[in-house]
Amino acid sequence: MQDNVLKIKEKCKELLSLLDYDDEPIIALREGSYIINCNIDEPELIIGRHGEVLDALQHILRVMLKKIDVMDEYNIVVDVNGYRARKNVMLEKKIREIAFKVRSTGKSEELAPMNSYERKMVHSMITKIADLESSSIDTGMNRRVVVKKKTS
Repeated sequence: MQDNVLKIKEKCKELLSLLDYDDEPIIALREGSYIINCNIDEPELIIGRHGEVLDALQHILRVMLKKIDVMDEYNIVVDVNGYRARKNVMLEKKIREIAFKVRSTGKSEELAPMNSYERKMVHSMITKIADLESSSIDTGMNRRVVVKKKTS
């Protein structure tokens, strides 16, 4: 595992240097994922609109790591200046609010389109709520989650 961390750090630094950033990424293993956090000046350039550039960089890093056989059973999550961490906290809050609303009204709620990581997070949280269920609908960039009461 330590060998993988060194390889991930090396490839991440290589990717950042191509973008003219010189940073020492911090890597942690949490819940089956390597969480890579980079602290850089002007993070908005790396994050992009709604994290789109960050998602693309994460994908590129995954491809780079797959080529050197680092992609094992762990997922790779790239974060810049804690952006994803803050976004996750906001998403968790939103999921709790939606769960409360669905339980109160009995009406299903359709969330805005989100990436696969966010959808997985929603599904994971909803499975912990006994009387609710979730499913994904649509395809591609329009793929989103619907939260509803469980049918007996």
